Amino acid sequence: MATLPRFVRRILDRVTGHRPVTLRDERGVTGRPAPVRGRYDAAGTSDENRNHWGAADGLSANAAHSPAVRQILRNRSRYEAQNNGYCKGLLRTRRNDVVGTGPRLQATLPGEFTYYDTDFGTLNAVVPEGTASAVERKWVEWCDRIGLADKLRVLVETGDRDGETFAVMVNNPGLPADGPQLDVRLYEADQVTTPDLWWNDPLAVDGIRFDAHGNPVEYHFLRAHPGDLIGKALAYDRVPASAVFHWYDPDRPNQARGIPATTPALPLYAQVRRYTLAALTSAEVGATISGVMSTKNILPEYQAPADPTGAAPQRPRFDRVEVERGGLLTLPEGWEATAFDAKQPVAGYGEFKREILTESGAALNAPRNISTKSSSEYNYSSARLDHIPYRAEVAIIRDRLRRVILDRLFRAWLKEAVLIPGYLPAKVPPAALWSLSWQWDGVPSIDPVKDATADDIGLKNGTKTLSDVLAERGKSWEEHLRQKAREIALARRLEKENGLTPGTLYPLTPSTGTAPQPVEEPADAEPTAAA
Repeated sequence: MATLPRFVRRILDRVTGHRPVTLRDERGVTGRPAPVRGRYDAAGTSDENRNHWGAADGLSANAAHSPAVRQILRNRSRYEAQNNGYCKGLLRTRRNDVVGTGPRLQATLPGEFTYYDTDFGTLNAVVPEGTASAVERKWVEWCDRIGLADKLRVLVETGDRDGETFAVMVNNPGLPADGPQLDVRLYEADQVTTPDLWWNDPLAVDGIRFDAHGNPVEYHFLRAHPGDLIGKALAYDRVPASAVFHWYDPDRPNQARGIPATTPALPLYAQVRRYTLAALTSAEVGATISGVMSTKNILPEYQAPADPTGAAPQRPRFDRVEVERGGLLTLPEGWEATAFDAKQPVAGYGEFKREILTESGAALNAPRNISTKSSSEYNYSSARLDHIPYRAEVAIIRDRLRRVILDRLFRAWLKEAVLIPGYLPAKVPPAALWSLSWQWDGVPSIDPVKDATADDIGLKNGTKTLSDVLAERGKSWEEHLRQKAREIALARRLEKENGLTPGTLYPLTPSTGTAPQPVEEPADAEPTAAA
């Protein structure tokens, strides 16, 4: 090949970004400059990896999550959850760990606030003591009426299984008229779609319309679920985004719709079920057909005579022989009995299932003993270590519940509640002035003595507050102090009435001395692998 002119090489170097490197031989003679090229093994395509990377594409998040793809993933994920106990148990455990018995409101109000009156202009109002507690009690009452905790559990589980869930704030006339008739209605992802969506509409994704800044403006809800046997009309309602909660977990920028969290685990769950059925079938065949009878060395007098026409000899029809357990067997002369060798389940059957289930649970950031529903291989330290990332995941999901649903829902409830005469205390500040926090169920303690010792040390050195300690157990510090004050007051009254020494019924003085020492943890035993 002829050498390119120098000016052509310079243009190519500028276009491709290659910098010429001067090559010198061992004698120091300058040779032709060579470009520097980087190489990534994962970017190369060969006969070995061609099939592995054959399905890789460059689609955007919304194009990859097309309505057809999402429907297939939803249907398969639902099927697996309905027929696979491990998948269903993982989803149910995760939702119970996240939601539990439901969030409890902890509201903080300002001591005073400024509001505008049409007759008197701008006025200052002092918030009466106990207003926050009174509002919290009304909130709990309303949550029980609509079953908010149940709906949050369904929302979280459906979001993991189907990829997304939708909730709409609606007016429910069936609720008591003496309180807010605000309610929350859940919808499956199948019902949120736009039948007449234009494929080239830049401000719309199936079921959602956005403004120019990427904010949802409205959602499209079919009036009937497409999976219903009746009412399959394509008519839909346009619901403003301010009344809709869209629960999903995006993992790509600009992703508008969600896919099941179980998606990477679906092929793995299928492998577990197929292997289990194969092992069971093999074991059942071996147990049902105890053996076979053969005539390897049959004597000549027992052989069937040859057919003069040359036709193949007719094989005799054998009857089923009942063999009694533990009995001896006698056979006709020339016959042999051979028993089947029971080879199922093989030695690696249990280990295979555990490894596949561990990988399946990793898609939802669940530790091994939650994916497999067994802690037989765990020691104390391993159990605590494996649950650290899982508990961090639970905390993140709870924080998303707060931002996406709970704070918005409380402010919508408060906006309606203040309009009901006598329902809330007077002079309730606007919702924007409220400071909201949510208490969740605590984590059951594996070693209560160690946890109590750590809490005691943290309270004494100031690194923890009573609110921190009780929040980890899902308790309100205010309710705790009020209950403790009631117990002390009753104990003092009963001691006085019965002439008991103060402190007999209740320890009134704090303990002194050093902090209690933790119980020595036993050495971790090496786990034994189950067959």
